[in-house]
Amino acid sequence: SSSVDGGKNLTIRVSADSAAISAESMEETFAASWKSPSRREAAERQMPRMMAASGIKIKVKSSKKEYLSGGTIYTLSNGLKVVVRQAASKGVVHWAMVLNGGFGHIPDLEIGEASYVSEFLDMCLLCGVKAESFKDAIRRDGITMDVDVSHSRTKFSGRIPDDGMADLMRVLLTVADTFTPDDREIDYRIRREPLALASASGTLQGRIAAIDSVMCPDYAYCTRKTGFDKDFISKAERFYKMLFSKMDDGILVLVGDVDEKHLKQVMMKYAGEFSTSGRKIPRPVVSYQPISGTILLERDGDANEID
Repeated sequence: SSSVDGGKNLTIRVSADSAAISAESMEETFAASWKSPSRREAAERQMPRMMAASGIKIKVKSSKKEYLSGGTIYTLSNGLKVVVRQAASKGVVHWAMVLNGGFGHIPDLEIGEASYVSEFLDMCLLCGVKAESFKDAIRRDGITMDVDVSHSRTKFSGRIPDDGMADLMRVLLTVADTFTPDDREIDYRIRREPLALASASGTLQGRIAAIDSVMCPDYAYCTRKTGFDKDFISKAERFYKMLFSKMDDGILVLVGDVDEKHLKQVMMKYAGEFSTSGRKIPRPVVSYQPISGTILLERDGDANEID
């Protein structure tokens, strides 16, 4: 930036418990880091070509109104489903790929490990580079990606430019087909986690975790963090492989100013690269009539309370 550089218009304040950190050493470290290549530049040098379409063509099997969102749902011939909701978004499209399957589908999960399933891909190499570098590289093209795993579903979400649909497909294909655990990152996080947990002690987050441990001491799928080891990494790797093997068991949602004609062309070009299960589970049609009024629930026993 023209207004900020390493020698002027910038103030550095450092707070640390150890008196061994001197102002001189911090200044030297900062100066060296300022002059080193940015993470984005490093990622650009490392980043291999992301996966491209191999020519497997997929057709749009059907399209119909999606009444819950007010958008349109497209079903492709390999089972993938896409919901498009048009909205003014100033050149940005918000996206989410939601797949059935969450940490409740991981057998033998230890207490506290469920909270790390969402972070697993951050401990992997994606396309042969660190996940952090991969995310920096795609962010250069305006693409963001976050992962959130609940008990029963996994959601990948973020933003793309309104002309970035093909890039999003390549990113999803690359993540699904190339993720491998990063041993160095995993070792670092295993060593770091006890310190992170200790720093949260006494905070609101720490108190909630303590209450959770009292109320649900044996519940394996609680989201309080207790640390993890390499056995967890093996479980999480199997889970994500299972997840990416059935990409038709979920839905891709796009909200923004979407060119639906271009979208269909992109999906027909790239959707055939995703692994699908091919299993079809008929969903029963349920008719219901919403009612208004008052519902009274009566129960016997002591009042709910926490000592």
